[in-house]
Formats: sequence, structure tokens, C-alpha cells
Amino acid sequence: MLVIRVREFAKRAALPTAAMWLLESKAQGALRAGLGRMKRRAPRAELYVAFDDPYGVLALANIRELNASHDLELDIYPVVRRGLASDSNAELRRSYALCDARRMGARRGHEIVRTEAVSTERVAELAYWVEAARESNAHLELCLALFERLWCGGETLPDFGELYVLYRRIVGQPPPKALLKFRHRVRQNETRLERRGHWDTPSLLLEGKWYFAHCLLYTS
Repeated sequence: MLVIRVREFAKRAALPTAAMWLLESKAQGALRAGLGRMKRRAPRAELYVAFDDPYGVLALANIRELNASHDLELDIYPVVRRGLASDSNAELRRSYALCDARRMGARRGHEIVRTEAVSTERVAELAYWVEAARESNAHLELCLALFERLWCGGETLPDFGELYVLYRRIVGQPPPKALLKFRHRVRQNETRLERRGHWDTPSLLLEGKWYFAHCLLYTS
């Protein structure tokens, strides 16, 4: 079996920088056009993110800017399982995503300092915490803070104590010990993503149209 190294895979499967700029430009144009038709009400938006995905940092930065400009009716749905089960290059794609996200972040002035990928298992519990924080309407703020700490706050992963303090400061109470209910909610988020016709993160469903949220670098 031929093993494709990450660098070789990147050359073969990743879009060159110029093509990525074109993709971002087209996404921004489509987004502006759609928002321009919705001036009498707040646009409905659903953002799906996964904590093992470095693109999520860029997506959340884009959504914050978009929300400030257009006051979205926004909700965020953390997931753990993502991607296509039949994708034999899934792990290589995830490894390359960090290189690409660091490049995109540097170009946008949003530095991602981690140099190693994060395994799904190491951060799955954070998705459950965000669902728990939803009950206090603090899930969006918590999600933002967790992503920033994971990917922009240092090369080492934060320990439980640091994350515990972060959760308590934002939500106003300790994170729950019993997570079964919140695991179920995350499974529902994953099912919701699939039923709406998408498969990966960070993805934005805006008024019925899908966008890869990290490509939207939106300025009004």
C-alpha cells in the first residue's frame, strides 16, 4: 500500500494559496449578496464546530464579525464525530488542516500557536461542556474561550484544572460531573448536521445555504 506523506498529500489534495483566495472571495461575495436581501429581519445561522479542528478558531472569528455587522439569529452546535466514514485520507487531512489553519491565521492576524494536532478523544468532553453551558445561555462565550485557549493560548494542552476555572468563570458554576445527557445532545447535533446535508466542520448554515465558515473572512 502506498503511504502518502502529509507534505505530498498537501501538494496533491490541498488548494494552492491563490485558489484559496479565489474560493474565499467567491464565498464572501455570495454571503454579502444573501445578507443584502435580508434587511428586515435577523438572518438565521447555525454554526457546527469540533474542538479537534483548528479551522474552528478562524470560523468563530469570522462569525463574531458577521454577527456584529448583521445581528444574526445565531446558534452553535459542537460535534465530536465528523467527516466521511469512507475517507481513507481523513487523518492526513486533519494533520494538514493545522498547517493550513496556521497559514490562514497568520494572513489574517489571528495566530494559531499550536504546532501539533489534537486528538478527538482529548477534547471530546469540551463539546459536552458547551452543551451543558447552553442551559445557562453561556455556550457561545464558553466555546469561543475554549477554542482560543486550545489553539492560540500555547503549544501545550491546558490541564483539567485550568479548563475547570475557565468554565466556572464563564458559566458561573462548575462543569457537570454527569455528562450522559450532554453526550446525547452532541449526538443530536451530529445527526442534525448530517440530516441538513453536510458532513464536516466548521460549517455554517445561513438561511438554508452552506458555507465553510473559516473561508468567510467577512468585512462589511
